[in-house]
Amino acid sequence: MQTKEDKFLEGQILDKMLQCQEDYVPIHTGFLDLHQQSLAQIIVKREIKKRGIKALFYGGYEEALRRILLFLPEYMEETCYERFEDTFGVLEVTKADRKISLKHRDYLGAFTGLGLKREMMGDILVREEGADLIVLKEILPILLEEYHSVGKSIVQVREKTLQELIFSEITTTRERGSVSSLRLDNVLSEIFHLSRAQAQEWIQKGNVYVNYVEKQKNESPIQVGDTIVARGKGKTKIEKIEAVNKKNKFPIYYIKY
Repeated sequence: MQTKEDKFLEGQILDKMLQCQEDYVPIHTGFLDLHQQSLAQIIVKREIKKRGIKALFYGGYEEALRRILLFLPEYMEETCYERFEDTFGVLEVTKADRKISLKHRDYLGAFTGLGLKREMMGDILVREEGADLIVLKEILPILLEEYHSVGKSIVQVREKTLQELIFSEITTTRERGSVSSLRLDNVLSEIFHLSRAQAQEWIQKGNVYVNYVEKQKNESPIQVGDTIVARGKGKTKIEKIEAVNKKNKFPIYYIKY
C-alpha cells in the first residue's frame, strides 16, 4: 500500500516525465533513497515506453546509494549522463581538530540544520580527516558560505569535482556459501548469518533491495550479478552460482562489503 509520501513522489516523477516529453529537454529529480528509487523504477517501467523518453539513475559515482533520476529526450544517448555531472557539486569538508570523531549523522545534521532538504544531498563519504558531500550544484554557494560547524568541530570547506572524490578504503571479502534454493530469503540468511525467520522478517519489512529495487517476497529469485542491500546489515554482490551439488545445494560465491 502506498503512503502519502509515495503518492507525492509518484506525482513529482510523472510531472518530470511530462516536462521532458513536452519540452524535449533533459530534467532530473532530487536525490532519492533506496525505497524511493524502487518506487521510481516501477513508475518508469510502466510509463517510459509510451512517452518516448529515456531514464537512468546516477549518484555521482558508480556505487552511489542515493541517486537522482534523469529523464532524457529520445534523441539523447543514455551514456551521455556524464554531460550532467555539472548537476552535481562536491563539498570537501575538513575537520579543524582531527581528534574529534564525526560520523555520517553529524554531517547530515549540520546540513539539515541549515534548512536544506535531504533530497538536495546524495551520499556522504566519511573519512578520518573529514568527508565529501555530494550535493545538487545549485546549493553549493550556500554550503560554502554557511557550512562551517559539524558536531563539536569547526570545519573548513571547499568545492571540488566528482573526479576528485576521496573514497575511504572499503573492506570487502570474497566468500563462499551454499543454499538449498536461490530464493531471496535463503540467500539472505546464508550471507548475513540470519535465521530463515529473521531473513523473511527483514524482507517483509521492506529492508531488502535487489539491484536497488525493494523486494518484499521471500521467493524472489537471485542470480549472478545481483547486488543485494540489506539495510542495517550490509551489501553484497553475487559473483558466481554453481550447479546443484551432491548435497542438493547450490554453491554461491559473493563479495561482501
